[in-house]
Amino acid sequence: MDNIQFNKIQKRMIKASKIAGQCRRNWTYEKFDDSDLQTITTAATNMPTKQNVLNYELVVSTNTTVNEKFYRVSVPEDEKKEIFNPWNNGQVNAPLLYIWCESPQVEKTMKKEQQHNSLKLISVGISSGAAALTATYLGYETGFCKCFDNTLVQNILKTYTGVEKLTPLLMLGVGHPKMKRPGVPARRSECYLNDERVHNSRIYREKRKSIHYI
Repeated sequence: MDNIQFNKIQKRMIKASKIAGQCRRNWTYEKFDDSDLQTITTAATNMPTKQNVLNYELVVSTNTTVNEKFYRVSVPEDEKKEIFNPWNNGQVNAPLLYIWCESPQVEKTMKKEQQHNSLKLISVGISSGAAALTATYLGYETGFCKCFDNTLVQNILKTYTGVEKLTPLLMLGVGHPKMKRPGVPARRSECYLNDERVHNSRIYREKRKSIHYI
């Protein structure tokens, strides 16, 4: 398979998938392009769920003030008692933030359709993967986050959406990288709060892959 010649579209898709596999933790905050926002959101929500049943609810935020609130409660599991600490997950503090949620309505619908609860996480995985790949194909970078205080995130969601009992499952930050100087983006692992670098996260490593062709 090493001798395959790829065309421009294929090369762009492969590059986008590689970028989507790396976590961006710092951002610029220019206004998000509405057409790109709708393209990413549509791709995410067009992904299949079993029998097209509602398996999650999606929150989409371009309000950077609110996104910083999510960032301040996005902490490692063993540090959840802290409202803020330097190791908060910078991928959440993005100009565009997606939050996949479960809700009583989702539970009711899935129960009515006799769907197993595991389908919820499968559907979120498919949707979020499509969102990340679409975003990177359009020229953005992304960062997934699962480390957050569920109760505090739920409270923020209720305050700003007006919807009761949206329980977060997964977050995805989308945007352009913070620039150290013209043409030179900050390393993906460098986490900033505004212009202050608060920490460096783990260095990206190449993913181990196991592929079996038949």
